[in-house]
Amino acid sequence: MMFRKRIERAFRFLKEGRAEEPSPKELAKRNAQKNIQTEKGDFWALLLSAWMVIVPIALLVLLLVVGLPLLLIYLLG
Repeated sequence: MMFRKRIERAFRFLKEGRAEEPSPKELAKRNAQKNIQTEKGDFWALLLSAWMVIVPIALLVLLLVVGLPLLLIYLLG
């Protein structure tokens, strides 16, 4: 075949590349061993961003749960 050498070379390259890569278990161990330290203001920034996402959604749900029945009672009653 015309491309046999190229195909064999590609497969050899793939085998060599896979041999050098660590296994998923080794990657998990390395990630667990790393101690990720945050900067001084990171905690409060994360907390603020979480509140900015959660509070509007909670208010919308509360409005639907409480406001919609009250609106229906007002319009029908």
